[in-house]
Amino acid sequence: MLWRRWRLCVGWFKRWAAWEFWPPWLFYLPLLPWLFLLAVRYRGVTVVTAVNPGITRFGRFLVNRKSAKLGALPRRYVPPFVLLRAADSLAVRLAQARAFATEQGLPVVLKPDIGGRGSGVWIVRTSEELEQDIALVDYDVILQSFVDGEEYGIFWVRHPGRRRGRIVSITRKDLPSVTGDGIHSVEQLILSHPRAVCFSRLHLRNLGGRALKIPASGEIVPIGELGTHSRGALFHDGRASYTKELEREFESLTSSLEGFHFGRFDVMAPSVSALQKGEVLQIMELNALGAEMTHIWDSQLGLRNAWRTLRWQWHIAYHFGYCNSLGGAPVATFGETVQELLELWELHQRHEAASSKRAAE
Repeated sequence: MLWRRWRLCVGWFKRWAAWEFWPPWLFYLPLLPWLFLLAVRYRGVTVVTAVNPGITRFGRFLVNRKSAKLGALPRRYVPPFVLLRAADSLAVRLAQARAFATEQGLPVVLKPDIGGRGSGVWIVRTSEELEQDIALVDYDVILQSFVDGEEYGIFWVRHPGRRRGRIVSITRKDLPSVTGDGIHSVEQLILSHPRAVCFSRLHLRNLGGRALKIPASGEIVPIGELGTHSRGALFHDGRASYTKELEREFESLTSSLEGFHFGRFDVMAPSVSALQKGEVLQIMELNALGAEMTHIWDSQLGLRNAWRTLRWQWHIAYHFGYCNSLGGAPVATFGETVQELLELWELHQRHEAASSKRAAE
């Protein structure tokens, strides 16, 4: 018990010592002067909200629905999904969920229709879990078919004055895991692992009773299900995966998104070779203004590279927003921006509350 407490303390300390685990408010704090200069240069703090006028029509400036963004993409790129509205009765939502699971099969992915950073995203593997999970949520969610394969984050930009866009960032995502030795439990392996210990409280909460099992020697045990850095996934710079074929495929993919200039696609591919050929790509999410070029979280690239990349990213966003505003695209007021940020925060709290209830069951 004493060793367990000590390792939990070590995990807490390492989260503060390693920059890639810093909380967002600390990580982004040094970027505030740069954002202020951009606001001055482009004559407005909120001009950046005009970066994607085509996405704005799916909600507001920041609060955009996943279901609407995915629904705007060519169907061949998007795994089937269904929207479950909180305004409908539980009986209606359960009927929709059962019908979707019967048609598409399990597992399925349940995710908030509005949200981010993996909050409230669950892999639902059984009919019993499906019933319980639908009853837990009091906000709009989508159920999406589960897609196996390798996960990538691909950031794409197109200047408002140009016809063609380009890929500026590729990230390969690996789910966290530990390797069994036939002696120690999954919990002990997590607490002993140099990286997994940093997310030990999260992993142990999500694993529940499975953390007490002793895996066989050499057995690879997944301890996370989501390709989200803040949930323990490992991110690697994937620029070596870039090909002209992949960029042409994204040019075709984005051609149907009028008014889309800036954002990241979370993509599943059967293999890196399939990704490079632009084959059998499945878009799990499209993240717009709030997206990051996620290769910055490759710890080998360093903190300076992360900040330098983000400065460049926000420069692009402000420049595109300014160009679009000159063309008549709507710009959020300061009050609208604050209101939407507060709404996102309130939704995030509800997502986390539902996740805590799910882990406790």
